[in-house]
Amino acid sequence: MDHRTRTRALKRPYLLLLLALLAVLITAVVLLNLQLRSQTRHDQLANLQIAAAQLELVLEQKVEHAAHHVSAMQQNMQRILAEPRLADTGLLQRLPQPMAPDTPFDQLATPLAQKLGTLFVHSGFWPLNRPELAARLGDTDQQRLAATLTLGEQAASAHAAFPELQWSYYYDAAGRYSLLYPGLSRKEILEATGTNDIDHALAVVYDAGGTLPVQLTGPQRNPQRQLRWTTPYMDSGGKGMMVSLLAPVYHGADYAGAVGADLTLTMLDQALQENRHPLLQALIVDDSGQVLADSQGSLKGQTKAVLARQRIVDWPKLRQQQTGGTFRELGERYWLVLPIKGTPWLLYGQVSTGELDQQAARLLGNYLLFSLMAVALLMLLMGLLHRFYTRPALRLADYVFDCDADPRRAAPEVPAMWLPWFERIAATARERADYLAELQAHAEQLEEKVGERTRSLQQVNAELAAALRELGATQERMVEGRKMAALGRLTSGMAHELNTPLGVALTAISSLLEDQRKLGQALAGNQIGRSEVLRQLEQSAETNTLILRNIQRAISLIQNLRTIGQAEENELPQTIELAGLLQELAALFGSRFASAGHRLVIDCPAGLSLVSYRNVLWQVLEKLLDNALLHGLAERSNGEVCIRASRQAEGSILLELADNGCGLGQAELQRLFDPFYTSHFGQHHGLGTFTVYSFVTGLLQGQISASSEQQHGLSYRIELPAGLLL
Repeated sequence: MDHRTRTRALKRPYLLLLLALLAVLITAVVLLNLQLRSQTRHDQLANLQIAAAQLELVLEQKVEHAAHHVSAMQQNMQRILAEPRLADTGLLQRLPQPMAPDTPFDQLATPLAQKLGTLFVHSGFWPLNRPELAARLGDTDQQRLAATLTLGEQAASAHAAFPELQWSYYYDAAGRYSLLYPGLSRKEILEATGTNDIDHALAVVYDAGGTLPVQLTGPQRNPQRQLRWTTPYMDSGGKGMMVSLLAPVYHGADYAGAVGADLTLTMLDQALQENRHPLLQALIVDDSGQVLADSQGSLKGQTKAVLARQRIVDWPKLRQQQTGGTFRELGERYWLVLPIKGTPWLLYGQVSTGELDQQAARLLGNYLLFSLMAVALLMLLMGLLHRFYTRPALRLADYVFDCDADPRRAAPEVPAMWLPWFERIAATARERADYLAELQAHAEQLEEKVGERTRSLQQVNAELAAALRELGATQERMVEGRKMAALGRLTSGMAHELNTPLGVALTAISSLLEDQRKLGQALAGNQIGRSEVLRQLEQSAETNTLILRNIQRAISLIQNLRTIGQAEENELPQTIELAGLLQELAALFGSRFASAGHRLVIDCPAGLSLVSYRNVLWQVLEKLLDNALLHGLAERSNGEVCIRASRQAEGSILLELADNGCGLGQAELQRLFDPFYTSHFGQHHGLGTFTVYSFVTGLLQGQISASSEQQHGLSYRIELPAGLLL
């Protein structure tokens, strides 16, 4: 491949890289815009959730005002009924006369009428239809009437504090009278109910648009005596559509009547509209599916209940949605359902996905424009980069190859700031061409010298190979010589050690045979007495004992030699916990050390283990402790032997056994591991340390060394691998 093909191969990926970078930028802008749109929608829904929660709190406060007011009226009446002494039974007699029998407060002065409200009385309640004869009523009726008349002042203060309250009232359970605040005149109530007398007007009031408050709170429909909300109904007092909150009043176990307060749907609508969010449409729906309020004011002017299924297309699916503070997508809208505390109402919040997208587009329009401008600016910068940097760099690459072919080639047209680089390449190319010419001539001279040196090196290599072969043969002879010398020392030692007990036994046997021959001749010739026979037999027994002792010594020596060769056949490698093994060893030798006045110290960390021959390691430590007792500490009192175990950095195990005994001189230390060497000649075979050395360096695959000074003790250093190589 020539240099122009290489340059074209370099330009193609570069152009593809530019296009890929541009595509990545555009894709990143699009994806980021989509991500931001999604995030913006999420943030908008979160803000709408907060707005819905705030709206719910506003509604709950208004409902709580009504609930507090109704509960207060209920408790006040029941307290008066429970404590008759609290009732003011003479209120009617103290009011200015005359009073209408069906509307006693109708002709009162305005301030007093505003304070008391209006009492509507059925014609069958007053005796002879005269209120001044109320004293003739029974005690129970007087208490209930007196308790009813106290509600006016209580309602007046509540309405002044909470303007959202429309009506407050009391319904007698028997339908005989009703208290209404704020009051309506006889004329106003008859016109509002479309009736001609108070008896018929009370029937309309007690019906309350079909909600029947007295029955709704009565013991049959409300045995738990809870506060009850009515469904929406048209107010007979001319206030439009409203809902009522009712509470039962009991006199002991008797149902006396019901107190209540009204909230107009217009008021609920107004509460939604005053706190509405531009994107959020809110509706209040009761448990029967009737719409109580709409933030868009769709209930304005309505004279009958509006059903949720008429206002919401996906009402069947939406009704199955659980309440909670999170928007859920349903069709082309997001819906949120929140319960209004203290009511059977639900607050439904909805927002159109199209409106969310439009809002996001308005919010992100400037960002998208800025992103496109940034991409255009980046493309411009890439073009300038290509013109002033990339294209000159590619031409510089071409020029490098052109100068290889023609060092005198002129530089192409490039920006002025690139000219020094082209001139430098041209100068370098010329210098390189001159240098290559000199190298060529020098290489021809070197070729001849290399040939000569190659031949001389071949000769030297042949001589070195012959010397290496001779050295290998010499090393093999030296190894064989060391092996034969070691075998000779072992054989000589064995012969020496066995010769003594066997020579003694042979001499004793010869003497014994000679004595037996002489004793036999004497006995045959009847030339020996009984005492001499006994002496001869006693001497024979001593000789036999000497023979037995020397033969046992020879057998012991042979058994020790056999132990060295047979140790590996008696067991398999196993994991050895050194702390446990050393403690067993201490228990075995503890009494011997204590009886001799010495001390055995073990220093081994827990968890230190290795894989090896347990019995072989036991024998090594046992023989070293025996040697310490028999030799090192024999002439000492209060001696001490310390066995210390540790793990080396490379993972091997180090065992150190040291005593504070008499120690060894340098000559004795050098022969310590020789076979049959002993400092107590005639008493021991001298195979103990030799066996230890053989076991450690052979079966246990380790190393052992000793150090000592005269009268300063003897110490052994044993290094063992953590695992055997089998």
